[in-house]
Amino acid sequence: MNDRLLFLLKFGNKENVLDLYENGALYMNSFEYFEKQEKNKYRGDSLEGVVHLENYTDTSEFTVTIENLTTGKKISRKPQKLTMQYKDLSAGNLYCMYCIRESDLKQGKRFRISAKMKDFGTHFLLIFNPHKFMDKVEKCFQENKMSFMARPVEYYDQNNYNGSLSLFHKKHDLSYQKEFRIVTRNSKSEPIILNVGSVKDISEVFEADKLIEIEMTKKEQ
Repeated sequence: MNDRLLFLLKFGNKENVLDLYENGALYMNSFEYFEKQEKNKYRGDSLEGVVHLENYTDTSEFTVTIENLTTGKKISRKPQKLTMQYKDLSAGNLYCMYCIRESDLKQGKRFRISAKMKDFGTHFLLIFNPHKFMDKVEKCFQENKMSFMARPVEYYDQNNYNGSLSLFHKKHDLSYQKEFRIVTRNSKSEPIILNVGSVKDISEVFEADKLIEIEMTKKEQ
């Protein structure tokens, strides 16, 4: 079943949100920038860029040895938990938004955006025609002779997951962010800015404090 995209929201300071509203400015930070945000309480993801994860439940066959480089003394310990990660070290850029999909609105139940999203900025842009917005994004990338991928992020339990991951995966602790990502690869790890054009006709600017007033329900059919 196709889970239709209903709304996209972009949080930030007033200046940046208005730049998106008036000019369609997409400020895309590098993969490297997001990987270094591990200690940031709302942007950080210690597993950002990991493309394969293995959680070992049986660590009896493993021994971890630590050597004191000054004395040469070695200490060996049996780990209680062991995780192996493989990271994607290639260059590229991300643009992150909050998305509301058809599956989020369940008949008879109220949907609210997490108040934690206010940590991302003082204002947000509500895009009520995400398909027209993505048409603008696609046209802009084509004009700049760049390719991109875009879709909602999938969230997983980092303590039990084993298998492949992608740049469209994040750990479950951050699932309240309901992230939608635009990803492009290139040869340099530096920010890029693209302008898709004004989105005034398909969006509206709000103060982040107004989040508590936004409530959605699915109409009875």
